[in-house]
Amino acid sequence: MIPTFEEKVIEVLETTQIVQDWKGNICEIGKEFGTEHLRDAIDFVTRRWVRCPVETWDDWKAMKERYNANDPARLPTEAKALGAKLDERTWLTRLSQ
Repeated sequence: MIPTFEEKVIEVLETTQIVQDWKGNICEIGKEFGTEHLRDAIDFVTRRWVRCPVETWDDWKAMKERYNANDPARLPTEAKALGAKLDERTWLTRLSQ
């Protein structure tokens, strides 16, 4: 997803907090956890789902923009040179960032 959603605390309650994670989900988690626990699976975090990023057709249209297959940020900066280097390759390869 490019760009990801802003990770943020929306509201602090007595023993919990309402947060938005990098995927756009809004959930309630314990005060002892941060959004990094949801991003990196540091520890198991019980959550109560409040809202998902896609609930309406307009939400879906907005979310599709974050998955633009033609976005140059989806490829390594040296993608063209890497492609030329791999052109003669006869075995499988994988690109990742």
